Amino acid sequence: MKTNIMTTSEDKGKKIYRQKTYYTLVLEQDVMADTKDEADRKLGDEGGIDYHEIDLGITHESCNVTTHFVDADYDHGESIYCIGKVDEDGDVIDHYEE
Repeated sequence: MKTNIMTTSEDKGKKIYRQKTYYTLVLEQDVMADTKDEADRKLGDEGGIDYHEIDLGITHESCNVTTHFVDADYDHGESIYCIGKVDEDGDVIDHYEE
């Protein structure tokens, strides 16, 4: 059995338990583009999660608790929608309709 918990002879008789916990991560990103299709492409190419950052560093550990596995999977996303438009002064007009 593989675990990173450090044991000694003084731990004889103790048990090692494992729990798998699922978390939901919500990621909401804004993107500037000329069209909805361009925004969708930019979000796909330049947005999202940096999966290299999903590692043991996001967990809490101690001498009695170690992390065996960390992973993140895509579940679903909502439709992309316009939240505003940049005007001639560089200000964003809220609730702009396409």
